[in-house]
Amino acid sequence: MNEEQWIENNEQGLVPDDVIIDDDQYLEEAEHYFDVMKEVEATKEKKKLAVQQFDSRIKNKQGYADWLKSRLTAYKAFHEDSKIKSPFVRISRIKAKDVIATSYDEDKLIEAYPDFIKQVKPKLNWSALKATLSIAGDKVIDEDGQVVDGVSVEHKPAEVRASIIKPKEDK
Repeated sequence: MNEEQWIENNEQGLVPDDVIIDDDQYLEEAEHYFDVMKEVEATKEKKKLAVQQFDSRIKNKQGYADWLKSRLTAYKAFHEDSKIKSPFVRISRIKAKDVIATSYDEDKLIEAYPDFIKQVKPKLNWSALKATLSIAGDKVIDEDGQVVDGVSVEHKPAEVRASIIKPKEDK
């Protein structure tokens, strides 16, 4: 049975049940086995080289994309109010701002703000409490103007986002 026949049978779940009947057939199949194993090893080496080439391409493309993004970022740094939109990409600048940090001391906040406890087990309703807080310099204050202990201000730097727009399919 040749390789194509074996593959076809194997895909159909058929396993050949014939056996080697003499020394000549054994030697012939042993030689064929070694030839096939050489092909397998050669194919594995080709795959390894192809993977290395694709990895190298990906690394180069990502480096180029990062370089282009840095150029876009530099441009947007001086043109804060503009938005750029094309059929293929949308670029906008997100201004730097201070936001209430997502890490906080829940125990301190539960003691100070029991109205924001969600469940029987004391658990802070962070989203509701956060909506009532504001930033004053480096401090977070509540609706009454009191400094909130256990919450800090986190500075998020400006960034530029670029997204690829998929073309609409014609119907």
